[in-house]
Amino acid sequence: MNKKVALTTLLLGCIFTIASPVIFSSSSNYCSFDFTKTGEIGDTIGGITSPIIGLLGAILLYFALTAQIEANKIIQDQITEQKKDEVEKKSVLYTMEKINLLRRDINEFSYNYIETLKKEDGTETKNRIFLKGSYAISQIISTLSNGTKCDVNVFEAHPRVNELSQLLDMLLSVFEAIENSSIDDEEKKFQKTMLVYLYKSKVQPTFITNQYNRATSNPYCENCGRQHMGIPEEIFEVIDKIDQLIS
Repeated sequence: MNKKVALTTLLLGCIFTIASPVIFSSSSNYCSFDFTKTGEIGDTIGGITSPIIGLLGAILLYFALTAQIEANKIIQDQITEQKKDEVEKKSVLYTMEKINLLRRDINEFSYNYIETLKKEDGTETKNRIFLKGSYAISQIISTLSNGTKCDVNVFEAHPRVNELSQLLDMLLSVFEAIENSSIDDEEKKFQKTMLVYLYKSKVQPTFITNQYNRATSNPYCENCGRQHMGIPEEIFEVIDKIDQLIS
């Protein structure tokens, strides 16, 4: 629209500039052109057209500046949109890296223990059992179901339990990051599907099986008054939060 107005203004200005010497120097009596009473012809034409050309230039300059401002705004909007896309891509890649890291850590999570077997002759054989992935998680949770002594902090006394707790915290944080992210809905759905599959296939089954072994399902200890028999509630609290997010 501004371009059409600018061209129209330029055309009318050119016509008026050409016609103005004729209009302002014509004789009113004979409708003829008489420059003898107006001084030198160059000065006359220049004096008449200069203000018009100046005004025309100012108007065209206004249109030029307006067009430049609009162009700058378009460019700035494009830069802003590009930055937004870059941030979203980085967010997607960052979350995918977290999911891949979680998958690797869960699959590589290990736990070993000594299994004692009694033979028919009464002798005992001890074998070291080494487990990884979901099998290791299942075994360590089953071991925790027996509870701990009154004065024992299970997370401090057993590094593998503490590592499992940190792994579950990280799993929850990635679920929350996906849920609260501003990425495209389709991408968010895809990432959440991957994480839900990882959780339901590698982690959740063990906790479903051991629900009745959580510490809060057991009576208080008569000696210390705490519920330390069974799987620590801190672990199940994380599992409960994850189940709420995916329900």
